[in-house]
Amino acid sequence: MATALSWNTTASAEHRAPTRASEAWFGSVVVVAGLALGYWLTNYALPGRMSADMQVYVARPLFWGALGLISFAFWRRTPDRPTADRTILWLAALAGGFNIAALICAGVLLGFGHSPYSRGLFQVTQNIWYLATFIFALEMSRAYLLTVWGRWNSFLAFLLVSLIVGAVWFAPGQFESAANQDRGLQVFGRTFMPGASESVMASFLASLGGPVPAFIYHLSMEAFRWVSPILPQLEWQVAAFVGTLAPTLAMLIVRDVYGSGQRAVAGTAAMPEAEASEGRGVSPLALLAGSLMVALIWINTGVFGFQPFLVSGHSMEPNFTPGDVVFARDIDPSSLKVGDIIRVRRPQGSVMHRIIEMKQTRDGMVFVTKGDNNNTADAPITEAQVEGKIVFEVPYVGWAPIAIKNAVGRVLQ
Repeated sequence: MATALSWNTTASAEHRAPTRASEAWFGSVVVVAGLALGYWLTNYALPGRMSADMQVYVARPLFWGALGLISFAFWRRTPDRPTADRTILWLAALAGGFNIAALICAGVLLGFGHSPYSRGLFQVTQNIWYLATFIFALEMSRAYLLTVWGRWNSFLAFLLVSLIVGAVWFAPGQFESAANQDRGLQVFGRTFMPGASESVMASFLASLGGPVPAFIYHLSMEAFRWVSPILPQLEWQVAAFVGTLAPTLAMLIVRDVYGSGQRAVAGTAAMPEAEASEGRGVSPLALLAGSLMVALIWINTGVFGFQPFLVSGHSMEPNFTPGDVVFARDIDPSSLKVGDIIRVRRPQGSVMHRIIEMKQTRDGMVFVTKGDNNNTADAPITEAQVEGKIVFEVPYVGWAPIAIKNAVGRVLQ
């Protein structure tokens, strides 16, 4: 339960304020340096110098455990740290269970595969030992940095801590894969977006109740991935969508439930309700907007088999006009017929035209397309150039983006 801040106006408290600020900055430097050193040791210094088992189950847990204890020592000396009550602990466990349930539901629909991790009791115990020490260090560091940095700017502290602690989780090879042009979007969607969402959720829990609820949430998620004998086998788009949206929705639920509980407590205490709820974090409307943004992002990537496109030209008038948004569906080109409107990939860019002729050749189907408002047909295209069939439209909703684009173009001329 978050506590109200009280100001000690005695002379001794005033003298202690600079000391506390100096200690906070010193502790911040030590903790951030520890995270950086741990990342370097784990990914660069230790590999090749000792066996994999010694690295994962001895050297790494010893270092991360030590960093967790150092962060805990700094945390204990922080006077205005948030503390956890039973409600936030249960909500943290339920948030982890919600994420796991979302992944399992996706697996039920799309299939499971065997876990790549060892299944023996001794190996599972070793894995939990490594995970527990690693997550202990991360969440103690997160909680301490959020508390001391949040005194100056809570919003920037939330963003920076989520980024710093979240980045420690990713191996260098994942960053290198994300830089690859062919695989970058897949790695970003499958790995970085879910990881960032989980880090933000952990920071949200730590801001409410300190390191313990964040530890419960983070450990439950990773224990499922490392211990479960089967895991969902998902396409990267689905993994990105579920892994990003589930933590966002869990944050909305926790914020609503815990916020309501805090207001009830505040109403019976001496502290005014408005003061108790002040600074409680992101508002439900903001979280809902974030959830919708995530959904829209992954709709735009075609995660549901439909992908939206903005009509900006006049070639398909009067059926489609500039400002309309059309949705294309992935389709087997052999099922297309004359009269269908398709999105076609051409050297100068993608266009949306109607099929007016089809020919079967030795190398596959060839299509001839034409804009309804054009006088001449387009050059023939092959099956490989078909990006999808237009299945429905939403008129006029793209007027604003077109107006902004035109305005920016006039300014830059």
